[in-house]
Amino acid sequence: MERAFKSVRVIDIILDSSHELFSNNDDIGKIYYKQIEETLTNLPVLKVMGLNKAKPLFSFIKNYPLKNEIVLIIESQGNNSAIDTLHYYLPTLNIWNHPHHGAFPFNISQNKGSISIEQFKNTENGLIKNPKYSGDPELRLGKYFQESENIRPLLPYEGDIILEGRFGNSIRFGSTTNNQVNPNRWSVEGEIGSPITIIRNGQIGDEQNPSIEPIIEDIDGDDSSIYLTSDQQLTNFTPASLNFKSWGANLEKIKKSKPTIITPVLDNQIEPEVEEQPLPEEEEPVTTEPTPITEETIQEEEEINEKTFEDSSNITEFNTDTNKITPSSTIILNKGTLNFKIINEDKDPEFKDFQEVDLNQPIGANFTLKHLISSKHASSPEFGVHEEAELERVGIFFHSTGESPTGVVQGYYIKDILGFYLKTAGPTKRIIIKDSDMGIIYEGETSFSTPLQDLLEQAESAIFSAGSMYYDYNMPNPGINNYPGIDSDLIPGGEIVSNLKKVMENCIDKIFSQFSSLEILSAYRGAEVDNCVDASAGLDHIKGYAIDFKVPGTNTSEIFNWCFENLEEWKDLMWAYPERESESWIHISYVEGENEKHTTLASEIDSIHEYYESNRRGSSEQYQDGILEANQELI
Repeated sequence: MERAFKSVRVIDIILDSSHELFSNNDDIGKIYYKQIEETLTNLPVLKVMGLNKAKPLFSFIKNYPLKNEIVLIIESQGNNSAIDTLHYYLPTLNIWNHPHHGAFPFNISQNKGSISIEQFKNTENGLIKNPKYSGDPELRLGKYFQESENIRPLLPYEGDIILEGRFGNSIRFGSTTNNQVNPNRWSVEGEIGSPITIIRNGQIGDEQNPSIEPIIEDIDGDDSSIYLTSDQQLTNFTPASLNFKSWGANLEKIKKSKPTIITPVLDNQIEPEVEEQPLPEEEEPVTTEPTPITEETIQEEEEINEKTFEDSSNITEFNTDTNKITPSSTIILNKGTLNFKIINEDKDPEFKDFQEVDLNQPIGANFTLKHLISSKHASSPEFGVHEEAELERVGIFFHSTGESPTGVVQGYYIKDILGFYLKTAGPTKRIIIKDSDMGIIYEGETSFSTPLQDLLEQAESAIFSAGSMYYDYNMPNPGINNYPGIDSDLIPGGEIVSNLKKVMENCIDKIFSQFSSLEILSAYRGAEVDNCVDASAGLDHIKGYAIDFKVPGTNTSEIFNWCFENLEEWKDLMWAYPERESESWIHISYVEGENEKHTTLASEIDSIHEYYESNRRGSSEQYQDGILEANQELI
């Protein structure tokens, strides 16, 4: 039995029952081959009867060769008896390093009179494609397979596993990369190494400049794509359609509006015929001035505006918090909030009836109270140097300037703000500490299962140990106490929790069932945190009535319209600053007994307001109430 691999040329292959040598389904994938060096003709029909044959080596993946491609074959166990042998072949040999085809032409030699090997090697550099030479017809690859001059291989990045079809379709198992070299659109944000899977069907082509140089997926140019992201964010791409309707469905959009009484305007006015009668000679004719038509009268006779309805909302909110909280988010509350029993006596010396609540209790179907009171503004109000850090600490270190003539070390102490950052790579995580200049001064050990709080404490112990150049200057910045009930003069903590449950159950849970990647930006905000956010949003967040949220990858116009058409109750629904695109958000509130279903547009763009035509309010005229639909075409 021959055990060595050998290279052969595929002459024909059985793919279905129409082949003349097909006998049963076991023949599918069987090839007929000849030695590469044998003299062949490239006729449309080449008789295969009597040629050697081989079966695919793998049964679990179908990667059949084309005619004239080169494969490796090996002899091994057959299926008739223990001593029976068959030839098996591996997938196509990677001669040209290209997924489209790997066919090897006839009559290649080193002589100047025929096509040379060098010409084919040039294809690897994208210089030529499908070389032809005098006296030989075009290389045949199958009955109907046509070579395309626009198919190009994908450019790999470190660690990628890529599956490429012959027709510009592919699956990339990749990650966020260093975007300084060969930049791509999925590595603008996110940690290097974060996984991403890209399924692409059809690639962008350039018929005017055919080449086989590697390319990168193009979400706008490729025929269709699926991007399965982790912490990446793709922006500024053109969706295939903004229409939510299913293909072929005859859906009629129902607009909900408040009933409005209007005075109908008649097209034709019919006056009764009256016979003229002469007046008595002694009487003077009496004339009456018509009642003047005022602007109010005209307004009463106008039809209702189809874009807005009369609304009296007074909601304002210029900013929101910067959280991106999902049900799977790990919440580490600052020590100011966790130490809720340590009350600032200077602020409230009479604080005696503080109500303790369970921070881990579920609020609605998907989130807990921890999720809804977490705030980056609460975590680090004093410093704000390391906005993306899990923790900020103040440390001091001695900066040496040399020694005095008597040998005394001279220098001075420097106070610095240190940021404790969480870095992840696949399933592992570790803490990296940076100084205020963003220089790395400590890198913790990687871990698979250590809780984040423990990793932070380990890093604190390491950086402030006896052998470290840094010394503990102060306790960690405790942050603002954002515990429900801290503002007892406004509202008790138990009432805040009750309000949060109502807005979550009646609004957010229903929205989440439609948009499962929903991220909460801001929920409960104590008065001090609310002041840091600087949103000018009234008491809705302070009392737990309101939630600000967005859905990554989904326009806020789509979310607004879904809420307007599907939610039964809400107090205020605001489409907030759609011109900010990925930083736009939806504000929704729920107040039992006050759910009048107000709608509001907040925008700094005049052209957006002009479309809705209704009155604007606010000192900067950024708010417009009573909108019936969020129109994405305005952005």
